[in-house]
Amino acid sequence: MEHRYAARRALRLDVDLYRRDELLGRFKTRNINDGGVFIETGALGLRRNDVMKVSFVTDSTGNQQRRSLKAMVVHRSTDGTGMMFFGADSTSLQARKVLMDLAA
Repeated sequence: MEHRYAARRALRLDVDLYRRDELLGRFKTRNINDGGVFIETGALGLRRNDVMKVSFVTDSTGNQQRRSLKAMVVHRSTDGTGMMFFGADSTSLQARKVLMDLAA
């Protein structure tokens, strides 16, 4: 059953994925909405409910900024991992807004 509240938008972006401060690698996003992201991780061996950190770099007029979001694994497939964002602090909300702007 689908539980998504907003339509997905295509977004190809390099992200670094961490589990408990261990870098698992650099991957590409496939799509995003305000509540989460699908990352093309392949069969990485993540488990449902694993808490991850998704980190990405934006470049606005030559000013690179690294941003990070906490996310939880909500589904897996052979080609990737669906993650739900969490955190309502201003830093998390700003990072989510930046991602949505990139996908616009």
